[in-house]
Amino acid sequence: MLAEQWEADARQNGIPAAEVRAAAGGDIAAFLQRTFGREGSELTLD
Repeated sequence: MLAEQWEADARQNGIPAAEVRAAAGGDIAAFLQRTFGREGSELTLD
């Protein structure tokens, strides 16, 4: 869900979703997990 929000926010700011995916190495959700999460944990924002 967070990856989808990143794509939507990017589109609203004039950045193509494909560009965001490319910057994330192809998979935004995996990028977010690698960057902010730990294996076996769920990334959440309050």
